[in-house]
Amino acid sequence: MKIIAKNPTILWPIIKWRFPDADPNRIIIAFGDRVYTKGWMPQWKIVHEQVHLDQQHHSRIVAILRFPLILFSARFRLNQEIAAYKAEWRWIFLNVHDRELRAKMRHEMCIDLSSELYGNMISYADAMDLISRSWQ
Repeated sequence: MKIIAKNPTILWPIIKWRFPDADPNRIIIAFGDRVYTKGWMPQWKIVHEQVHLDQQHHSRIVAILRFPLILFSARFRLNQEIAAYKAEWRWIFLNVHDRELRAKMRHEMCIDLSSELYGNMISYADAMDLISRSWQ
């Protein structure tokens, strides 16, 4: 995984057009074998983004072919994100021992997944259910 400390130049205008609420200082984008982020990435987000890189077979060609699906298919986008958020939640569950902090982190994950950032593709309650379900 190569972490690039900027937004992807070519992709960013398209992402911003499709998801106007995307904050360039907060968003993390996995593409091919790279992860683009302007900020520091904690370990649980690295785990999340690693799932996306695996989904793309660490290939820029595969990432390019999948990009329209990410943009325009809520079902595809949801399936991709649920897998990544489950991996993130699994890491948090196994490594964050403060129950209140763990609950807060899961709440923030569900807020993000159910937000305009992802195109309002799922409710908060459904996000909580899908993320919290067994990660096996």
